[in-house]
Amino acid sequence: MSETITLAAGSSSVVTSALQLFSQFAIIGGGLWAVWGVITLGHDCDGADCEW
Repeated sequence: MSETITLAAGSSSVVTSALQLFSQFAIIGGGLWAVWGVITLGHDCDGADCEW
């Protein structure tokens, strides 16, 4: 007794495209965090007179 419930026509493509969009945001966001980390690690700071 195997039944398949279809919520909406084409719903699997909607879920797939939503997951792809989410993964693109995660990759872009991670890349931005990596760039920010490199900038802050490369910034030389010698104490109280540290300015950007």
